[in-house]
Amino acid sequence: MRWTVMEKQTAEGFRKKVYTIEDIYALPVGERAELIDGQIYSMAPPSWTHQKIFSIHVC
Repeated sequence: MRWTVMEKQTAEGFRKKVYTIEDIYALPVGERAELIDGQIYSMAPPSWTHQKIFSIHVC
């Protein structure tokens, strides 16, 4: 997958890609990701065990 990015100069002189909320909104339906400090992190779906425990405590 390819995202549009802005580049930011760091103190060390390296360029860092900075993602925005628009990049998160542009992800395909069902794609799970988090935007933290300008970086996109893919998220795995919750495990079956997690969903089972959640349903026991919530339902």
